[in-house]
Amino acid sequence: MAHTGYNPLLVTLSIVIAVFASYAALDLGARVRRPDAGARWAWGAGAAVAMGGGIWSMHFVGMLAFEMGMAAAYDLGLTVLSLLIAVGVTAGAFAWVARRGTGAGSLLVAGPLMGLGVAAMHYTGMAAMRVPGNLAYNPAVVAVSVVIAVTAATAALWLTFRRNRPWQKLAAACVMGLAVAGMHYTGMAAATFTAQESGAHAAHVATLAAGQRDLALAVAGVTFLILFLAMIASSLDQRRVQRRLHVSEARFRSAVRAVNGVMWTTDAAGHFVEEQAGWAEITGHTPEQYMGAGWAKAIHPEDLPATIATWTDALRAEAPYTVEHRVRTAQAGWRRYVARAVPVRDADGAIREWVGVHEDITERHAFEVALKEARDAAEEHSRAKSRFLANMSHELRTPLSAVIGYSEMLEEEAEELGQESLLKDLGKIKSNAQHLLGLINDVLDLS
Repeated sequence: MAHTGYNPLLVTLSIVIAVFASYAALDLGARVRRPDAGARWAWGAGAAVAMGGGIWSMHFVGMLAFEMGMAAAYDLGLTVLSLLIAVGVTAGAFAWVARRGTGAGSLLVAGPLMGLGVAAMHYTGMAAMRVPGNLAYNPAVVAVSVVIAVTAATAALWLTFRRNRPWQKLAAACVMGLAVAGMHYTGMAAATFTAQESGAHAAHVATLAAGQRDLALAVAGVTFLILFLAMIASSLDQRRVQRRLHVSEARFRSAVRAVNGVMWTTDAAGHFVEEQAGWAEITGHTPEQYMGAGWAKAIHPEDLPATIATWTDALRAEAPYTVEHRVRTAQAGWRRYVARAVPVRDADGAIREWVGVHEDITERHAFEVALKEARDAAEEHSRAKSRFLANMSHELRTPLSAVIGYSEMLEEEAEELGQESLLKDLGKIKSNAQHLLGLINDVLDLS
């Protein structure tokens, strides 16, 4: 059995490569979220090259760090094949998650696929090693290395598509890099080398070791250059996105001002956690006064209970809300505002923040109040008219009915007495009374 060991400097270099590659892949892979298909696939390919190429480079440097006192060479075809396996399976895993989402079912397909590919890359790379001896594997340790690879790959995909802050991304890259290195060195521990000839010449081994260090440094240098360029591309894209967001935010704020309003944001719990220039502008409050739930100090005491109840219900239901209340302004005292807010969710569906607008509706409210008062006055006038017409109907129709009735009685008496002239006059009285009654009925119908 050949005596084996590791070059600590190259081992350290391999771990650094794994961490750096993991960070680059996490940063690039997170951009696969974007809606435009072309950019999504481009960033997915970049993440695959960064992760697959970085893992392969870490594996190759780790192989060069392995010292066993025998001359070693590498088959070019198998070495290139191991690189293609690393990049290919990583690209396939990223494409699957980008297409199917980041649910548990999708990760349980893409993670094992990527992990088995990484393991295949590792053992293909070891098969490319040409040494004057025999190579055997411990099946149990090989199985452990495959489990580590699958677990690390699944964790990498899960971390990649989460919304991470820079320090969280760095911590995830360190964990992922150490897991990848752990898989590699576990796989190396599964291998047993048996020399066919008694050790190599010391001078030859020393020369070979120096050549290995140079090759490892060259591979690491190229890898770092590729990853560095990928990080620069990511940084430039981030700046472009930030500029677009800044322009979009400025446009949105201008639109809010166009409707005589101000915009504000809160955290998921409904508290001001950042400076709110718009709120400070209308209330005159300092950040120390309105931070947290301090915004309530500017709401009219009579309107505050309803405002808090509406806000609490919206937080519980995670739904948009609208509420009206009076706000004490710095320039004009109490003014009426309508507040509208909507929740903003992250990729996992959880509420990240609330975005709201306060619109000044003082003049509109005053107009609506005046219009309501005028409408109420018109309705009261209509009711008064109805009462007047009803009274007129009663006061005029009753005596007219009596006039018509007495006229008919007198006509009967005049007819019996043969008083033709009196009968003619009574007919005129009755006819005019009936005409007047008809006019009164027409007025009532018209009203």
